[in-house]
Amino acid sequence: MEFIKRRFLLGLGWLIILFGLTLGLIPGPGGIPIVAFGFMLVLSQSLTARKKFVRLQKKYPKFMGSIRKVLSRRNKAKTKTTTDK
Repeated sequence: MEFIKRRFLLGLGWLIILFGLTLGLIPGPGGIPIVAFGFMLVLSQSLTARKKFVRLQKKYPKFMGSIRKVLSRRNKAKTKTTTDK
């Protein structure tokens, strides 16, 4: 069951990224947050994507630093809710 859930969330993340990229074609910043959310879903479900993200982070630390901060905030919020139970 866990395998199916992970694959579903991974596929959903890629669909959200594609949707955000198509929204990015129209004027305005509408697609950027949607693509970021899709990337967070993909990174949370795929070990390969996380490894590539770490490599990019080491290669471009200034650019990837802001993305890393957003992801770390999300992980801290997730651990808070699991420890509160």
